[in-house]
Parts: sequence; C-alpha cells; structure tokens
Amino acid sequence: MLGVFVLRIGIIGTGRMGSALAEYLAEKNIELVVYNRTRAKAEELCGRIECSVVEAPSNMEDVDAIIIFVFDDNSLLEIVGGEHGLLQLRNKDILIMNSTTITPTTSLYVYNILKNAGLHYVESPVYGSRDQARTGKLITILAGDEDDLDTAEKIASLYSQEVFRVGLVPTASAIKLALNNIGLVMPALIGESLAILEAYGIEHEKFLRISSKLWFGEAVKKYYLRAMNERQESKFSVAGAAKDYSLIARALHDAGYVAVVSSGLANYYKAAAEEMPEEDYPKAMRLLIKE
Repeated sequence: MLGVFVLRIGIIGTGRMGSALAEYLAEKNIELVVYNRTRAKAEELCGRIECSVVEAPSNMEDVDAIIIFVFDDNSLLEIVGGEHGLLQLRNKDILIMNSTTITPTTSLYVYNILKNAGLHYVESPVYGSRDQARTGKLITILAGDEDDLDTAEKIASLYSQEVFRVGLVPTASAIKLALNNIGLVMPALIGESLAILEAYGIEHEKFLRISSKLWFGEAVKKYYLRAMNERQESKFSVAGAAKDYSLIARALHDAGYVAVVSSGLANYYKAAAEEMPEEDYPKAMRLLIKE
C-alpha cells in the first residue's frame, strides 16, 4: 500500500517545529495543507508560504500523509479522537506520522485505535531544533508496521539528514525519550557545578579551561554559552523540557520502574518554567546559582 511517492502533505501543529518544517517543504514545492488549534497561527503561516488551512484534522482527506507536531499526549489524543479528529477520516490510504514527543503507552494506544479504524500510523519523532527543521537536516526515528515504513522513510527523507527505522510502535517514542533524557540533563548538571564554583569564589573561566581538556568539555562549553547568552534564541523551551521530563518519568512508571533521576529533573524544569517558560532550556541552569 501507499506505493506512490508523496505529493501532498498535511501538517498538524504550526508551532516552532511544524511551521519551520512547512517553510522548508514549501520551498521544495510540496503542496501543503495545515491545521492548528488556533486558526490564526495557521493563517499567519499560509500568509508567508504557499499552503492552505483546514478547519479540522478530519478535513485533511486529500493528502498523502499527515505529519503531527503538537505539544504532548493530551494534545495528540485530542487531534486523533476529539470531535472532527483523525478517526473521522474517510480516506484510509493516508499515512499518519506522529512527530510529537509522547509516552510509549499513549503512542501504542493511538496506533491501536487508528489501526482498528483502518488507518495507518507510524511514529516519526525527530531530533533537532527549528533551525534543522528549517534546513531539512533533522534526524528522524521511525517505527510502525513494515508495510508503512517504506513510504514513511521516503517522506521523512524529504526533511531529514538521516532516517532510522527502529521497529514496531512504540519503539521510536521510547528511543526519543531515552535520548532526550541525556540531552536535557546537561543544564542541571552544569548549573550545580557552577553553584559549587560560586560557593567557593572560583571563576567560571578556570572551570571551562580545564573541562575543555576532558571528554565532556565541548558539551559543557556549548550549554554554558547558550545559558549565558542573553540574546540566545530559544531552540527548545524550558516549558518543553519540563514536559519531556514528566513524560520520561511517566514512561518509566508505566513500565514498573522507579524514576529517581527523571522525577527530580521534572521538578527542576517545572520550577524553572514558572520563571522562564519560553527561554532556551539551558538557561534553566541559572535557577541553581545566586548570581
């Protein structure tokens, strides 16, 4: 099935990632149909690029594939099962690609209800920022039924520097959370390291100079500079990091594991999000120092 290469793509969610992807695909002359819960955001996007806006997810009947970039599990469940959601689609040949970071439990649930409705669902979480989406250099992780993955890989290859096929749902969602768990922990670790320096009156430069000779030095420098740069554009928000850590903790709990580290980090980012929700997430390390 779905043997014809994609010609028309629907994008659900025109936030930071969805709009950047739409901008890139529009430059490649891909016909786009977009939906956003706040219609004005979708209309603003289509005022800048060539695309059309629909009133509801179920109106995306004439696309070959739908790529979803919404905020969390609840947002995805609403898009799928809410009034005029994707379950109402009559065109059963549409490939639904979920790029939202969600728990494996929710992804598996969505897969099952869509499959029972005769629809095709694959996980397609991405790694990369708005900049990578805007330039077609995302890393995409795919999981789903083998019959759907060939087409999913063709679509993902339009905007990805590399595509990984990792198995059945919910493998991709689990891998995405495992990767985020490592990437998002760095500001907390560096923030507490800076607190040690501050407590003993040590200049940051000394710490950075020595760490540059160690295997983790580049990561320390990268996150430190992003945190201290007042003009740093937000590549991924503090609020997003708080959401992701709550998902990581929930995924572990769902599977019967104790989420010792991720629960603490969820609280850390939640506290930071109360002060700086839309700031670039490395800036959350400032919460841990007094300066």
